[in-house]
Amino acid sequence: MSEIFEGIPAGNDVLTENGYLPVEDLKENDKIICAAGWGNTAISKIRKIKKQKYSGNCVKINIDSKKHITLPQKHICFSKFDTSVNTYYIVMIYRQEKGWRIGLETDIRGLNKHNLNYDDKYWILDISCDEGEAVFFQHLYSYRFGIPMVDFEVKNDKFNFSQDSIDKVFEIIETEERSLKVFEELNMFRDYPYYIAPNKKFGTKLLTLIMFGDKDKKEEEEWHSHRIYVNVDHNKISYGKTSIMDPGNRSAWNINTVRSDYDELINFANVLASFEELEIIKRSQLTPATPFFYFPASHIKKTMVLPLFNKKEKKITEKQVEKVATRDFDGDVFSLEIENLRNCIVNDVVLYC
Repeated sequence: MSEIFEGIPAGNDVLTENGYLPVEDLKENDKIICAAGWGNTAISKIRKIKKQKYSGNCVKINIDSKKHITLPQKHICFSKFDTSVNTYYIVMIYRQEKGWRIGLETDIRGLNKHNLNYDDKYWILDISCDEGEAVFFQHLYSYRFGIPMVDFEVKNDKFNFSQDSIDKVFEIIETEERSLKVFEELNMFRDYPYYIAPNKKFGTKLLTLIMFGDKDKKEEEEWHSHRIYVNVDHNKISYGKTSIMDPGNRSAWNINTVRSDYDELINFANVLASFEELEIIKRSQLTPATPFFYFPASHIKKTMVLPLFNKKEKKITEKQVEKVATRDFDGDVFSLEIENLRNCIVNDVVLYC
């Protein structure tokens, strides 16, 4: 997963130790407030500021009527899904040996399915809280882009196709080329799937890296350390939290380690991933709840959750997105390099930087 982020547009305010300042007024060595993990914050320093011109699509994300943030479509955000409400996800799903299909999920992880798809990757095209509307959008996207809705495998559903018929659908229809049109028109990026399903038969080759993933923090430490975990068996690849080597299986190895330096852990993760062609999944433990994922701004949808600075409690909390819109922007954007911590707080929203 590549890191693509384009900076903070002029007009947004960044939280410093002296309150909010316009991003265009910040200087190198200014001290700012950053997320430090598990709801906590810490003061860090701006090591470097890069100013550049940007002309193109920006995403305006409204948290409520008073809070919003405008970002280039590729800027990385921390976000996740609100599982406390009934939500329908219109998804585009990829399977290597088949191609692409348009589906409808009530659980983005697909855990409500009896035969969980193997290694499938999911991109969310739309989210709805109404079942009828969700079914409409599923059909609309399928007809608009010419990508089938039929499942990759035989199921007892309304299509009632044989496996041979299903296979012919994906042999005849060139779904790969059509998927590129979806990414282009919806301003989405193939490098950032919303979810990768585990492979029950062969395991999924994932290395999980969690910013601030270590819950334990010593009193003298300013931020929570970062964690990676991976469990690799040459006979079955999976991931887990255990750090105990399996003495009965010499083909297996696993790692669960923490580092206080995020860049050091990133380099270590890249080395490990290269050994087994593992896919690195990045998350961030910004609050005590479930970790956030890394998504480009254009992947943020209504009802998803963003990390928010609570001014009263001086803590990082969570809040649902109310509205997302695309707008043109032509002006300066600023990339901030933060000492030790890779985030800043902009208009109360915690952003990756």
